[in-house]
Amino acid sequence: GMLIRGTRNCIFENIVVGSCVTAGMNIINGCSNAVINCLITNITGSGFINDSSHGTSFTNCKGFNCTIYGIVATGSAKSTFITNCQGSNNYIGIVCDGSGVIDTSITNCVCGNNSDDGFWCNASSGATISGCTSSYNGANGFCMEGNDSVVDGCISINNTEYGVRFVGTNTVSNCRIAFNQIDGIFTENSSYSQMV
Repeated sequence: GMLIRGTRNCIFENIVVGSCVTAGMNIINGCSNAVINCLITNITGSGFINDSSHGTSFTNCKGFNCTIYGIVATGSAKSTFITNCQGSNNYIGIVCDGSGVIDTSITNCVCGNNSDDGFWCNASSGATISGCTSSYNGANGFCMEGNDSVVDGCISINNTEYGVRFVGTNTVSNCRIAFNQIDGIFTENSSYSQMV
């Protein structure tokens, strides 16, 4: 795969990475990098990783058949933009992982046929997921376990557990949630959350 450390204002475009161990493309401690039209597939690990970088954007990227995550913002990643991307046939599709992950924007993305969740925000804050579709995942369509996150205008259908599951203070609005096997929306230990 690719290990990209400490880069600024670089563009990575039309790259295909497959059959690697640990990561397809790992961007660490960078700033304002753009990843465009890339495919990462058949990875023992995660496909795209934004680790403690700021202002990284992923546009029209696909993370398929990864044993961990298709696309993940982790460490102290701030202002990650994930747009028109797909995370399918992974353990989890698209992830914001960790309390240092702040202000992730996930727009018009599709996650399906993942072993666990389609989208998962774990202890992160300020994530906005809008216009996305999550279907046929082994657990939840959208699992929000951080704070101050928003799921807006999304579709969550035919997931094994919940359409949207959240813990903490989050907002779900203008979503179409149907045909999930347990329930549409599940919330626990939440306060000041909104479902509109």
